[in-house]
Amino acid sequence: MSEDRFLFIKAPSPVECIEIGLSEKGVFSVKLLRIKGKLPPEICRKEDEYIRSFFDNYFACNSAGFSANLDLRGSEFEKKVWLEIMKIPYGFNATYGMLAERVGSPGGARAVGQACGKNPLPIIVPCHRVVSSTGIGGFALGVELKKHLINLEGRAKERSRVQRQLLLHLPEEKQKAEPSVEHSSS
Repeated sequence: MSEDRFLFIKAPSPVECIEIGLSEKGVFSVKLLRIKGKLPPEICRKEDEYIRSFFDNYFACNSAGFSANLDLRGSEFEKKVWLEIMKIPYGFNATYGMLAERVGSPGGARAVGQACGKNPLPIIVPCHRVVSSTGIGGFALGVELKKHLINLEGRAKERSRVQRQLLLHLPEEKQKAEPSVEHSSS
């Protein structure tokens, strides 16, 4: 049995550094760190490049879903909630109540909120996309960071919408030369 190991990746503000816990099974923890002074050395094996690429793309507003193996560590209910959260598309939000219904616990919004608070994989399991029906809701890493991540994704979503609009207004011969990407809005 191999031991858990940790990967450190430098990240843009306000996060500064991401500590990623890896086991034989996959990623089991993500910690967003604000470190004063020197950052830990960036240690990245060749097989970890996908993880680095995922975070680089996320903070550059070019995020796709995370598809590496996960080693989810929590109760069965928490795992069910976290897997459902991963279905929320980049740039979109769902309420705690909506998630409670999706995991078969109508009226369980508070339990979903508690599961979000125990999420060991922020950004990969994007619990910042889960909001209260009356506002932004809480976030284990602080509401300011939650707002920052939601705004980051919103800017990317708006940029994508503008790019699609511009493509629609190009002359026909130019449209044929440009590759098009279909986006479903669900």
